[in-house]
This record gives sequence, structure tokens and C-alpha cells, in this order.
Amino acid sequence: MHLRSIIRCLFTLKHTTQKLKETTRELNKFRLVFDQAPAAVYIINKNMRFEYINPSFTQQSGYTKDDLLHKHVNETIYKGKIPESRLHVVEALQRGDTWQGELLSTHKTGSTYWASTIASPYKNERNEVEGFIVIQQDITGHKRMQIALDESENFTAP
Repeated sequence: MHLRSIIRCLFTLKHTTQKLKETTRELNKFRLVFDQAPAAVYIINKNMRFEYINPSFTQQSGYTKDDLLHKHVNETIYKGKIPESRLHVVEALQRGDTWQGELLSTHKTGSTYWASTIASPYKNERNEVEGFIVIQQDITGHKRMQIALDESENFTAP
């Protein structure tokens, strides 16, 4: 009987090890997808602390992982207080809604850039919000052209 228990434990261990390897491969694949995404991606937890930023976000914003990881957005990006212009985004996310729009963001250097943004909560198996994923695309060039076009139309208007 003792030998059967040992054999059963070994088979269970082998099966568990295989599942762990499969899960690890899948997690690594998702990590590669996020790391190589051409859009800026970051994840914050429900307490508004950064859990992940990808290289595209670092390039777009100037902030590094060391600048942001495990820190509250107020400590870093917003320098103490979430601006009024962002409150509607935060409120939508806290309600469990997805928010989409254009945001004027500030680079670490203080310069600004426009970002087409989608922010969405992610939920656990009990349907409780665990955190938020934000995907951004820099649209500064497009916005500058749009502003220039608007200004030229206003200038030439009778």
C-alpha cells in the first residue's frame, strides 16, 4: 500500500510539473506580447500602484520601471494629485467601465504629448476589479496637424 501511495504521488507530481511548465510558457508568451507591443501598455492595481509598464510606455513617457513600479500614480505621474482632467477617467474605471479618448499627457521631462487611450478594468473570478490596463498610442503628430488645419481654416474664414 505504501508503494502505491508513492507511485500515485509521483504521477501527481509529474502531472503538476507539466501543467506548471505549460502555464509558465503561456505567461512568458503574454509577457513577450506586452513587452513587444508597439503601443504603450501599463497595468495598475486597484490601489492605483503601477504593476507593469512596457518598453513602449517608457519610450513614450520617459518614465522607467524604476521610476514607477509599485508606486502610486499620484506620487509619480501626477506629482501629488490626480488632475481634474483625469477624474472622469478614474471614476469610469472605479465603476468598472472602460474609458476611451484622447489625453494630453506629460513626459518625464515636462514636455507634453497627446495619447489615444483605452483604459479598462480587469476583474477576478468573483467579478471584482483587481486593477486596470491602459493602452496608449502617441498621436501628437496627428493632433499638431489637426490644430494647424483648424487654425488655417479659422485664419482663412471670412
